[in-house]
Amino acid sequence: MAAAAGVLFSAFLTVVKFKSSYHCDFAHLSACSDTCSRVLTSDYSTLFGAPLSIYSAAYFLVVLGLALALLWRPTLFAAVARPLLLVFAALGLAIVGVLATYAFAVVGGLCNYCMIIYGLTLTAAIGVSLMQTSGYRASFRAFFTGRTLKSTTFQMAVLTLMAATSVQMLVYRRNARSAAADPRCVVLGHIPPTPLETAPPRTPRARIDLFVDLACRHCARVFADVDAYVADHPGQVQLGIYHFARTGECMPKGAEHFNGLSQDKDSCMAAKATLCAERLAPGAGLEMVRRLFALQALPDFSFADDRLLADAAQAAGVPDLPADLAAPDARDAPFFECIYRPPAALVDAILLHAQFAIHEQAFETPIMFITPYKDGHPYPGHYRIRGDKERSVEAMLSEAERALTSSTDPEAR
Repeated sequence: MAAAAGVLFSAFLTVVKFKSSYHCDFAHLSACSDTCSRVLTSDYSTLFGAPLSIYSAAYFLVVLGLALALLWRPTLFAAVARPLLLVFAALGLAIVGVLATYAFAVVGGLCNYCMIIYGLTLTAAIGVSLMQTSGYRASFRAFFTGRTLKSTTFQMAVLTLMAATSVQMLVYRRNARSAAADPRCVVLGHIPPTPLETAPPRTPRARIDLFVDLACRHCARVFADVDAYVADHPGQVQLGIYHFARTGECMPKGAEHFNGLSQDKDSCMAAKATLCAERLAPGAGLEMVRRLFALQALPDFSFADDRLLADAAQAAGVPDLPADLAAPDARDAPFFECIYRPPAALVDAILLHAQFAIHEQAFETPIMFITPYKDGHPYPGHYRIRGDKERSVEAMLSEAERALTSSTDPEAR
């Protein structure tokens, strides 16, 4: 029963991972206060380009097959299946132990989805231990005998493990290559303006409007990728940054979808800081965004820290910063006065961005709106992508172009 549940749940996780990575409107990897989003995007969440859930499904499938064989013909399979299941159980416990330790010690928490896999592995191991009537030591010795290693049961178990893994990887990669543009992600209407944008392109291919929360790790990853792509393709792509800091005065009155991480890190303060930097030093706003995203590398940070904001603003080129932040008049400096007593227009701009995101029901950050150009003119629509994807910026641009062409061009239809 544990192995059967493990197969089904592992398959479910593979589907979730695929949809989040390749579907434009599915955003599992964006809920930045959720530990699972950090665990499932860590370096150890994939192996050889495939999610770990593919390997766990193959593992549970083999355990399920051996268990069914024992139920079917116990006298025929017991001598080989029992020691084989014991080795599988020991390996499974060792692997989930390493993964759980990494998730807790390095990533900073345990993913609820992963804990279900851990629990099913432990449950299966308990069931295997109860069938070892001759003791663990005798079963381990029996496994390494020529009889077990040369048995058809052992060979079928290994072949099933390899085949199940290979077939899943083949299907996953084939579907990844054939992921198509989704017309449901084409949205009409005008995106509000933002002062945080790169220079207009000379030979425009597209504009990318990115809604971010500066405390969001996925937002930092996506911003870095898009920012680097724009720098590598000068004069072709324009980038605009919008704030969706789901806390405090940066959210409209009566709105829902507040975020605990945004409140803990005071993302609203960071949003105001970038617009204040742009207001005081035109062109410094985007560099301020880069500097504030870089603060995520600190073990414990908060955008409510005046020293961190001042250092970031100085690096971005904001003038007239106070030399002594402890001085009574430090917050009277133009930069901090703008943050703590912001002009109404500045707050209204942030609220306008939040209202647009909420109207589009794009509650997760990052949210990307791509507007392709044709013959120097933008398409009358935008392609919305939610969450942190595994595709390159070039792949997402091509996807947006295909979607907008098929939805707005009568000849293409």
